[in-house]
Amino acid sequence: DKEDSEITFGGYKPQHMAKGTEMIWTPVEEPEHGHWTIKIKSITAGGVRLPYCDDGTCRALIDTGTSLLGVPSDIGPTLIDHLRHNSDGTGSALCNGPG
Repeated sequence: DKEDSEITFGGYKPQHMAKGTEMIWTPVEEPEHGHWTIKIKSITAGGVRLPYCDDGTCRALIDTGTSLLGVPSDIGPTLIDHLRHNSDGTGSALCNGPG
C-alpha cells in the first residue's frame, strides 16, 4: 500500500530508471514457444561472476508476473549464498539489493 506498481508494454518510462543507467534490449529466443526466453551469457551475483553459463547454452524464461527464480539444482546453493542479505530488523522488505 505504500508504493505504486505498474507494468508497461511496448515502452518504458525513463524516470523509473536509476540515474546513469540505460535500457538494453535483448532478442527473444524461440518465440514460437509462446513465452519470453532469452540467452544467458554469464551470471554475476553479489558482485562475483559465477562459473555457470559461460558456454552460451543457458536460457532463462522471463515472467513479469512472478518473482520466482528457478535455477538448476547445482547452482541453487551458490546463488543463495551470494544473494542472501540480512534484514535491517524493522520488518521492512526494502533493501539496496543483495549483500
